[in-house]
Amino acid sequence: MPPVDVERLALSLSSGIILEPLALIKPGNTSRMYDTHINLRDFVYGCTSIILTVKQCIEDSMRGKIMFGYYIYRTLELCKSLVNENTCAGTTLMIIPLSVAVGYLLSNDLPKDVKYVTYMATKLLREHSTCNDTIMFYRALRLFNISYVRNRNFVPSLPSVYDDNYHYYIIRDGLNLWKLLKYCSHIDICSRQVITFYEDVLEMLRYFKMELLKNGNLDYTILLTYYRTLLKVGDTMVLREHSYSAFKMLRDEARRLYELCIKDPSSCLHESEIFHNKLVKAGINPGSVADLVAVMLSLWKLEHQLSMM
Repeated sequence: MPPVDVERLALSLSSGIILEPLALIKPGNTSRMYDTHINLRDFVYGCTSIILTVKQCIEDSMRGKIMFGYYIYRTLELCKSLVNENTCAGTTLMIIPLSVAVGYLLSNDLPKDVKYVTYMATKLLREHSTCNDTIMFYRALRLFNISYVRNRNFVPSLPSVYDDNYHYYIIRDGLNLWKLLKYCSHIDICSRQVITFYEDVLEMLRYFKMELLKNGNLDYTILLTYYRTLLKVGDTMVLREHSYSAFKMLRDEARRLYELCIKDPSSCLHESEIFHNKLVKAGINPGSVADLVAVMLSLWKLEHQLSMM
């Protein structure tokens, strides 16, 4: 097998987490939120923490050292040290299994395509995740107030992330990371991707490439993909942190704006700005859909890199 450029593969997998917030016209985007506690510069700086960890994760997996929880924790720990903000938790949860899969496949041959990488990411998590991965994941969650495993637990069968004895309960119950994410998948679309072979993200990628080929405008295509995903999948973070009415409002608005963007791109941008201001005023950020967009962009870049190898 010819020498493999791990650095280029790592940069491809890391790229979406930075490209997504730079999609300047997307509602809810950090680039527009100048009146909040974190600006675009700091947000992207926090996201860069994933570049180093993805490279290390690929290299470890190439040597047969498969670790999910450690690299999720390490990424978020670095992010906290850089900007003291959660800029990439959902994306990291989805990117690290992909990084494990790329490394594992490289130890045998080049990955065939992104669909095979996503298949192996889910397969390896199901077969190789451990209780220690869950413990490290809980350590990562304790760094930030991440909403789906906390004192007010949305999944009662899970130990609270703030229970000082969580290690004991995780080991007692044999709660490996696969089982944890299966529990969380109905209230978190990021967890759902990891256990369903990235089904939604792959569908987004198919649509994104088709639309980009038609109109050639990257920002506009990201916006269309964002609205389409918001109306088809919904944003579970909004459902958890706000209400069902907020969740439904987002889907209804996404449907209206998606249809408008298809018919009249110029009006679409103006209406998107109005929608963004409405979200900021209500304190609503569809962050989980943004995470899916980020992973889609990473797979898009990875697909391009694999085609050149």
